[in-house]
Amino acid sequence: QDYNRNDAVLPCGDLWLSFPVWTTDGLRLGQSEKVKVMEKIKLNLEKRDLELAKFDMTDNPIKKALFLRNAFSYAEKCSDLHHPTLDTIPDENQILKLQDNLLLATNGMIWKKNGDGHLLLGSALITNSNQLMP
Repeated sequence: QDYNRNDAVLPCGDLWLSFPVWTTDGLRLGQSEKVKVMEKIKLNLEKRDLELAKFDMTDNPIKKALFLRNAFSYAEKCSDLHHPTLDTIPDENQILKLQDNLLLATNGMIWKKNGDGHLLLGSALITNSNQLMP
Protein backbone atom coordinates (compact mmCIF):
# COMPACT_ATOMS: atom_id res chain seq x y z
CA GLN A 1 0.00 0.00 0.00
CA ASP A 2 1.05 3.61 -0.45
CA TYR A 3 2.62 5.37 2.53
CA ASN A 4 1.66 9.02 3.14
CA ARG A 5 3.25 11.52 5.49
CA ASN A 6 2.56 15.25 5.21
CA ASP A 7 2.84 16.03 1.48
CA ALA A 8 5.08 13.04 0.71
CA VAL A 9 3.81 9.81 -0.81
CA LEU A 10 5.83 6.62 -1.19
CA PRO A 11 4.03 4.38 -3.65
CA CYS A 12 3.57 0.70 -2.91
CA GLY A 13 6.09 -1.73 -4.38
CA ASP A 14 9.85 -1.98 -4.39
CA LEU A 15 11.74 1.24 -3.76
CA TRP A 16 15.43 1.72 -4.46
CA LEU A 17 17.98 3.99 -2.81
CA SER A 18 21.08 4.99 -4.76
CA PHE A 19 24.11 6.77 -3.32
CA PRO A 20 27.07 7.62 -5.58
CA VAL A 21 30.41 6.01 -4.76
CA TRP A 22 33.62 7.81 -5.68
CA THR A 23 37.34 7.16 -5.67
CA THR A 24 39.47 9.91 -4.13
CA ASP A 25 41.00 10.86 -7.49
CA GLY A 26 37.65 10.72 -9.27
CA LEU A 27 36.06 13.00 -6.69
CA ARG A 28 38.95 15.50 -6.88
CA LEU A 29 38.67 15.61 -10.66
CA GLY A 30 34.88 15.99 -10.54
CA GLN A 31 35.05 18.73 -7.93
CA SER A 32 37.71 20.67 -9.85
CA GLU A 33 35.66 20.50 -13.06
CA LYS A 34 32.55 21.57 -11.14
CA VAL A 35 34.42 24.58 -9.72
CA LYS A 36 35.53 25.62 -13.23
CA VAL A 37 32.00 25.40 -14.60
CA MET A 38 30.48 27.20 -11.61
CA GLU A 39 33.03 30.04 -11.97
CA LYS A 40 32.08 30.43 -15.64
CA ILE A 41 28.40 30.47 -14.69
CA LYS A 42 29.05 33.09 -11.99
CA LEU A 43 30.92 35.29 -14.47
CA ASN A 44 28.08 35.05 -17.01
CA LEU A 45 25.51 35.87 -14.32
CA GLU A 46 27.50 38.96 -13.35
CA LYS A 47 27.63 40.03 -17.01
CA ARG A 48 23.90 39.40 -17.32
CA ASP A 49 23.20 41.54 -14.26
CA LEU A 50 25.40 44.32 -15.65
CA GLU A 51 23.45 44.30 -18.92
CA LEU A 52 20.16 44.41 -17.01
CA ALA A 53 21.45 47.36 -14.97
CA LYS A 54 22.34 49.15 -18.22
CA PHE A 55 18.86 48.31 -19.51
CA ASP A 56 17.32 49.98 -16.45
CA MET A 57 19.51 53.09 -16.75
CA THR A 58 18.70 54.06 -20.33
CA ASP A 59 15.59 55.48 -21.91
CA ASN A 60 16.79 54.77 -25.44
CA PRO A 61 14.59 51.93 -26.82
CA ILE A 62 17.30 50.69 -29.21
CA LYS A 63 19.87 50.50 -26.42
CA LYS A 64 17.29 48.81 -24.18
CA ALA A 65 16.78 46.14 -26.86
CA LEU A 66 20.54 45.60 -27.20
CA PHE A 67 21.10 45.37 -23.45
CA LEU A 68 18.20 42.96 -23.06
CA ARG A 69 19.48 40.81 -25.92
CA ASN A 70 22.92 40.71 -24.29
CA ALA A 71 21.41 39.78 -20.92
CA PHE A 72 19.48 36.91 -22.49
CA SER A 73 22.65 35.79 -24.26
CA TYR A 74 24.55 35.55 -20.96
CA ALA A 75 21.62 33.76 -19.31
CA GLU A 76 21.58 31.24 -22.17
CA LYS A 77 25.32 30.65 -21.73
CA CYS A 78 24.62 29.78 -18.08
CA SER A 79 21.94 27.31 -19.12
CA ASP A 80 24.28 25.75 -21.67
CA LEU A 81 27.09 25.42 -19.11
CA HIS A 82 25.02 23.89 -16.31
CA HIS A 83 24.38 20.17 -16.58
CA PRO A 84 22.36 18.07 -14.10
CA THR A 85 25.40 15.86 -13.46
CA LEU A 86 27.08 18.81 -11.70
CA ASP A 87 24.54 18.42 -8.91
CA THR A 88 25.66 14.82 -8.35
CA ILE A 89 29.24 15.84 -7.53
CA PRO A 90 29.39 16.14 -3.73
CA ASP A 91 31.26 18.76 -1.73
CA GLU A 92 33.81 17.68 0.91
CA ASN A 93 31.18 17.84 3.67
CA GLN A 94 28.85 15.53 1.72
CA ILE A 95 31.00 12.39 1.66
CA LEU A 96 31.81 9.51 3.98
CA LYS A 97 35.00 7.47 3.81
CA LEU A 98 34.22 3.79 3.27
CA GLN A 99 37.78 2.59 2.66
CA ASP A 100 41.15 4.14 1.86
CA ASN A 101 40.19 5.06 -1.70
CA LEU A 102 36.42 4.65 -1.62
CA LEU A 103 34.01 7.47 -0.71
CA LEU A 104 30.23 7.46 -0.37
CA ALA A 105 28.16 10.54 -1.17
CA THR A 106 25.60 11.34 1.55
CA ASN A 107 23.10 12.69 -1.03
CA GLY A 108 21.27 10.02 -2.96
CA MET A 109 18.09 9.26 -4.85
CA ILE A 110 14.90 7.32 -4.16
CA TRP A 111 13.43 5.65 -7.22
CA LYS A 112 11.36 2.73 -8.39
CA LYS A 113 11.05 0.72 -11.55
CA ASN A 114 8.30 1.92 -13.83
CA GLY A 115 7.75 -0.67 -16.53
CA ASP A 116 10.99 -0.78 -18.51
CA GLY A 117 12.19 2.56 -17.11
CA HIS A 118 12.81 4.21 -13.79
CA LEU A 119 10.78 6.78 -11.90
CA LEU A 120 12.67 9.23 -9.70
CA LEU A 121 10.67 9.79 -6.51
CA GLY A 122 12.94 12.11 -4.59
CA SER A 123 16.20 12.50 -2.75
CA ALA A 124 17.71 10.67 0.20
CA LEU A 125 20.20 11.96 2.75
CA ILE A 126 22.47 10.07 5.14
CA THR A 127 22.39 12.17 8.30
CA ASN A 128 23.53 10.04 11.24
CA SER A 129 26.67 8.57 9.78
CA ASN A 130 28.21 7.73 13.17
CA GLN A 131 25.96 4.70 13.43
CA LEU A 132 26.86 3.51 9.90
CA MET A 133 30.64 3.73 10.06
CA PRO A 134 32.75 1.95 12.67
